[in-house]
Amino acid sequence: MSWRSSSRPLSKRSIALADDLEALRSWMPRGAGLGLRTELMDDVRARPEGLDFVEVLADRWLHNPKRAAAALAPILERLAVIVHGVGLSIASPDGPSPVYVDAVARLLDALGVDVYSEHLSFTRAGAGSVGQFLPPPFTEQAADVVITNLARVRAVLGRPVVLENVAYVLGHPDAGLGEPAFLRRVLEGAGTGLLLDLHNLAVNAANLGFDPVAWLEAAPLERVVSLHAAGGHRRGAFYVDGHGAPTPPVVFGLLGWLRARGCAPPVVLERDHALPSYDELVAEVAALRAGAPGPVRLDGLGAPALPAPPAPPLLADVAPRMVDWLNGGPVGPDDDAGRWIGSFPDAHAETFRAVLRSKRTDRIHAPAVLRALGPDRASCLEAWFAAEPVANEDHGRETLGFLALVAARTDLPPAVVDLARYEHARAALISERWRWWWPQRREIWLSHPPEGLEAAALGGPLPEALPAPVRVTLTRRRRDVWVGAPHA
Repeated sequence: MSWRSSSRPLSKRSIALADDLEALRSWMPRGAGLGLRTELMDDVRARPEGLDFVEVLADRWLHNPKRAAAALAPILERLAVIVHGVGLSIASPDGPSPVYVDAVARLLDALGVDVYSEHLSFTRAGAGSVGQFLPPPFTEQAADVVITNLARVRAVLGRPVVLENVAYVLGHPDAGLGEPAFLRRVLEGAGTGLLLDLHNLAVNAANLGFDPVAWLEAAPLERVVSLHAAGGHRRGAFYVDGHGAPTPPVVFGLLGWLRARGCAPPVVLERDHALPSYDELVAEVAALRAGAPGPVRLDGLGAPALPAPPAPPLLADVAPRMVDWLNGGPVGPDDDAGRWIGSFPDAHAETFRAVLRSKRTDRIHAPAVLRALGPDRASCLEAWFAAEPVANEDHGRETLGFLALVAARTDLPPAVVDLARYEHARAALISERWRWWWPQRREIWLSHPPEGLEAAALGGPLPEALPAPVRVTLTRRRRDVWVGAPHA
């Protein structure tokens, strides 16, 4: 797959943003904003007051940029918008996927947004993927890989790419250059800015046993152009950056530490799960805007200490083997890459895999089926993890895989199986590329009325069984799916 040319030439504004940190900072929004999630869109459209801007998750809209532009138009008219991604894998030794980069470019073009941010990590290497952020070894060689990848991405996007520090348990923060010096090397070499995630920093410091203030003092704060704030949860002896809880005091403490030193970029509140009311989120954004006292360190929970780091391996050697290992493969030969992977305590690897499973579960967009499974939910998820141990970064494919597994089970209530079969057919139709010249249909056999299953998919109860199975045709037109009359 070849890299396309940018859909529009680099404008003077984009060239300035690519080469001039002050220009980049000047085009960032001011104040405090909110990560825009689907469940919040109606509230943000109706009541944008209290927000200075919103951050749109790119991966939610990559499949249909035109639909994104239409859905977000009322928000774009009233608020500044920035775009954030999770699937670029900028530190992959193979480079980011050209298909993914092209999709991001089309989305940014459709929205007319000029600044894009991503995570300084890899999620895939070789033929494998873990769907969760892994830090590269903090070496000169890995920095050169990231800088090269970033230059290619920026050439396609026609825009700067701001990089974010990630939360991790499988990394040695002091190995090689050390993380702060590595960030400086990458950001200066690429001529871009830093999205500093304060919660990621706080949980890394607690889990891996370093001082977050010393980290900040060594980091390139002059390149910070925006901040992320979030909350998480505890999992055993580790803190997890789960985005499902209010911003903890430590984030306010680190925010105050930065502001006392003249570093006061815009801050984004991220909340992905267990969403409170919109009013509570707006109040939390206001608190971040105003600031509040707080500690600058989290007390550790007793996570096993990392051993002295071995010699950092080449990124091209360690990344594919680490991905394979996390997907159940062997550590491999006793070389630099093998010793690097083998240096992580079992508790760290188990925590990574547990968090990955949790994230994969969160990606299943089938709430009615998950709810209807009840006590069978856990066994179905375990069966899915066993059948598909390798994470798919396409969240739609993850959903289809889980629904197909539930639809094939014979030990579940027939109504639940029918609901999964119905939801799978709908999701599969919507995931197909739209072909206006050819009808897109799927036929399925159901033992329950389709109108009852459709109501159940919207939160209603499961329907009673029909006297005999019926054949139902689902027809797609654009993003809508119609259910035909059942027939024998």
